[in-house]
Formats: sequence, structure tokens, C-alpha cells
Amino acid sequence: MHILEYENYKENKKHYDSDFSYNTYLCSIPKDFPCVPLHWHNELEIIYIKKGSAKICVDGELYLIHNGNAAIILPGVLHSIQPSDNAANAVEYENIIFDINMLLPKQGDTMSYGFFTRILNQPAHFPAIIDENSDCHKAILQCLDQIDSLRTTYPAGYYLGIKGWLYQLFFILESNILSQTSDCKKTTSISEKYSSQTRDNLKLITDFIEKQYQQKITIEEMAELCGFSQSHFMKFFKQHMGKPFIEYLNDYRLIQAARLLKASDDDVLAIALECGFENASYFNRLFLRKYGMTPTVFRHS
Repeated sequence: MHILEYENYKENKKHYDSDFSYNTYLCSIPKDFPCVPLHWHNELEIIYIKKGSAKICVDGELYLIHNGNAAIILPGVLHSIQPSDNAANAVEYENIIFDINMLLPKQGDTMSYGFFTRILNQPAHFPAIIDENSDCHKAILQCLDQIDSLRTTYPAGYYLGIKGWLYQLFFILESNILSQTSDCKKTTSISEKYSSQTRDNLKLITDFIEKQYQQKITIEEMAELCGFSQSHFMKFFKQHMGKPFIEYLNDYRLIQAARLLKASDDDVLAIALECGFENASYFNRLFLRKYGMTPTVFRHS
């Protein structure tokens, strides 16, 4: 996967090579990019860990998952991927993205339509993580592996096979988990699972950062954007994002800078300015603190 394909919080990239709205990317952290910042999109996403471990935040809940585990991210849900605490080990994963609407029946099949409508309404008990605690763990992975096989050989009618295994995957979820209480374990939570209003506010904030991070952004304008006082905004943001707004904004800018350092030959100062840093020494100091090396060394690492 190209390093810039996670450039935005709300991804607008068309993920598909054809009218068949399904695609797979092979990704590695930190080889491809240092992390995947908080973002959301209208497609359903499955993160299938192939090697190593990662911390995945889904709707404000933080999970540690390792090879052989998968995370299922519903459309519209805020999520991010961070390396595990053992930064020496890279994590390799398969990023599966598809438009769930391709599985919706056009007419007549009210039972299937009702099921997928319920999925899209994001039930609170939807299992974000499929791990060894899930009774259907092996069966879910079999579906993903069978899809992988089809995408390796592309036999005639492969898209029918992929759709078939996706229907099987959702059947397994419905019959084994969705009708029960999930047993998935989470690590320390940044906050309680986002309410609808909290999610909407965070999307508003992350969308604004995506569009304006290259410009000067103040807490005053962010508070006004959300209809909060400045003190309430700062409290709200730290509660749900786990760090103060300015620190978060700087981290986001540094992630963008790291990607540009790897993906372009632009001058380091030009990249710093492009990513919203007005002072080169401040940029260098923050970059060294975050990545443990200077921007120039990082570019060639």
C-alpha cells in the first residue's frame, strides 16, 4: 500500500480497481508508515493481522491484537492503528475495504436487507475484534483466507466467490456472536464507547483538521466549531482523544511530514512549512522527540 493512501482522516480515495467494490491492501507499520491516524470512511474495513501485534482504537475503545486476529470496522466508525508497545517488531496486516452496499439485495429479499440495515446502524454489541476468545475465530479467518486465495488466482467469476464468502462471514457473525454478548476483551479504554453526539463532534473535529492542518488552527476556532466554550472543548478533546488538542494536532502534522519525507524529495524545511510548522527548529525538536531521529535520518532509514 502506498504511504499516502492514509493521508486523510476521512478517506475520499476510491479504493476499487473496477466496478466490483472490494479491494485488499498489504500494509506494514512502521515500514510503510509510522501509524494510521484516527480516520473514518463510508466503506466497511477488516484489518487482518498477519504478523506482529498492533493497538487498534475503535470508537474510543483501545484493543491490542496480534497475528491471527482481525478487527471489523463498520462504515462511519472512527478508528486508528498504532504499533504495539514493542516498537522493535513490525506489524504486517491485510487491509480489506469494501462497500457493504454491494451485498444489499435490490428488492424482495427483506430478511437480508433487514440484517445489513441493522449492521449499518452500528449495534452497540457489534464485535470490533475477532480473536481467540471468539467461538467463530477460526471460521472467520477461513472466510478471509478463502477470499485471499480467490484474489491470488482470479478465476472466472471470482467476484461471485468473494461475495459468497462475505455472506458466509456475516452468517457466522450473526449465528455465533451478534445474537449474544461478545466476549472480546479490550485494553485500557480512552473513554466509554462514543455516543452518537460524541462521534459526530469528533468527526467534525477530525474533518476540520484534515482540511486545515497546514494552516494555523486555534483552540478558540475549534471550540466555536463545536459550539463549546474553550475550556469545555479542551476537556472534551482530552477525554475522548487521550491527549491535549495542540499535542494531537502536532502529532498529526508530524505523521504527514513523515509520509512526505519518505514519499518525496522535497526539502525538509519545505515539508515542515507544508505541514503547518512555522518554525524549523520547533519542527525538528518535535520530530526528534516523536521518532527518535532527525527528519533527514528518518528519510533515509
